[in-house]
Amino acid sequence: MTDREFEEIITRAGAPGLIPGIYNYCDRWCERCPFTARCLLFLDLRDMRAPAPRAEPAATPEAADAEDGQVARESLEQALGLVRRGAERLGVTLSMDSRDHRVLMARLDAHRARARADPLVELATRLLMTTLPIVRTLGPVVRARGDARAVDALEVLGRMTHLLAGKTYRAVSSALRAAGEIPELAEDANGTAKVARLAAAEARDAWRVLMEAGRAAADGVPAQMVRLLDELDRRLAARFPAAMAFVRPGFDDRPNDLA
Repeated sequence: MTDREFEEIITRAGAPGLIPGIYNYCDRWCERCPFTARCLLFLDLRDMRAPAPRAEPAATPEAADAEDGQVARESLEQALGLVRRGAERLGVTLSMDSRDHRVLMARLDAHRARARADPLVELATRLLMTTLPIVRTLGPVVRARGDARAVDALEVLGRMTHLLAGKTYRAVSSALRAAGEIPELAEDANGTAKVARLAAAEARDAWRVLMEAGRAAADGVPAQMVRLLDELDRRLAARFPAAMAFVRPGFDDRPNDLA
């Protein structure tokens, strides 16, 4: 990162009208978000790369997953660049010897394994792995039939099920760390769990569209998925009882402020 790039990002971060931290608790569906002009992450990523045109209105789960991964990598690279450049300006050397690095990585690996083994994360992963093949199979069928509502429902399922799995993992991970070395992450756990519960609600609604008479869905599968989503939502509510009271920047504290 050059000095000019660093200065531009710092200047932009202080621009009036931005909603601080709005990107931390969103659904990453920028195309339908009314706050993109006030989101620093969206503006930075938009300028870093031009959005690729979509071949069709409904993105496949694979495409959505690849896009999310690319966005995450670009965001992390930019964050690391800011940290390095800021440290250089302060005369701080960022370094870690190999032993400290090994200890840190071992702790991180143990934490990740514990979070992945959590029953909430396992259920969210099960939902994801069950939903994706169904969405892939039904996509060509409903598009060939011109069933716009079913096409929209499948896009919601592809996006929300990915989001649900990721946010459930992050909520559990933050809660585990909050119970240990970083108590401040308790609020992040609640905010992330709220996003997960909202994603579960959207996914349930999408399955119900596919349950309507005449839709292309296997008998019993949508109902089974709804039951699993209900179960995950109940467990999230029990584990994070304060989640729905969390105020997400932009979405909950100024939902009608779209100027």
